[in-house]
Amino acid sequence: MNIKKILKNILGEGVVGKMRNIKNLYFDGYSTKIYSQEGEDMILGRIFTKQKGIYVDVGAHHPFRFSNTYLFYKRGWRGINIDCMPNSMNLFKKFRPQDINIEVAIGGGSKQELTYYIFNEPALNTFSKDIATRLENHPTYKLIATKKIKMQTLASILDENLNTILERLNIAESSKLKNESKNGESNAESKNMESNAVKSKVESNKIDFLSIDVEGLDLEVLKSNNWEKYRPKVVLVESYLRDLDDLRNNEVYNFLSDKNYAILAKTFNTMIFQTKDK
Repeated sequence: MNIKKILKNILGEGVVGKMRNIKNLYFDGYSTKIYSQEGEDMILGRIFTKQKGIYVDVGAHHPFRFSNTYLFYKRGWRGINIDCMPNSMNLFKKFRPQDINIEVAIGGGSKQELTYYIFNEPALNTFSKDIATRLENHPTYKLIATKKIKMQTLASILDENLNTILERLNIAESSKLKNESKNGESNAESKNMESNAVKSKVESNKIDFLSIDVEGLDLEVLKSNNWEKYRPKVVLVESYLRDLDDLRNNEVYNFLSDKNYAILAKTFNTMIFQTKDK
């Protein structure tokens, strides 16, 4: 007796039929797993096909949920995750230990202190009083706490941590080369791999993409970067812009245009920019 007949005898035709429907609906071999809220990681996947790279996620929120970076972490990329939600980095340290995970607010400077509005839905936490006020009478989302938090610039975070990420990537590459060499690679192959690793090290000395989602203070985060020193190839910024004809009236669009970036794509709530640098 084959397995299908055994299942039918044990579970019954109705249950087996439902299992078959679930398989056809959800396990058809054509689906793609994403972690971003609106498929941003799929767009990034079309841009970046290399095996390793560097990301910076400001307003990281959660190691998997709504994450623009987790798909790349699984591929071997490494980066810096930043969120000011109290205790938010505990999960990152558990599930993404190869990243640098920092619990801090990003903005105009270390001496600046702002009120952080904390909701029962952590994805809505914000420094924006206007956004907090708009949600006051929402039937589902409730303000549960406020907290005074000091700010730090994005540039200072990158100054302190970017080299560590580069070292981790290069150490991982060196370990991979050693393991492959032990498994019987020829001297010529090993030298070729080492040469490719050196090239990879040079290429990884830039941030591949910067993702910003901080509920209302996105422009302040952008302004806190040193754009002469740190120029991500791609920048993702949360935006509620609905009419693309209004792009030129958007502060984030104008700021990044002045920094020599062009709009590349737009999801429902995210603008994606790419540098024009050669």
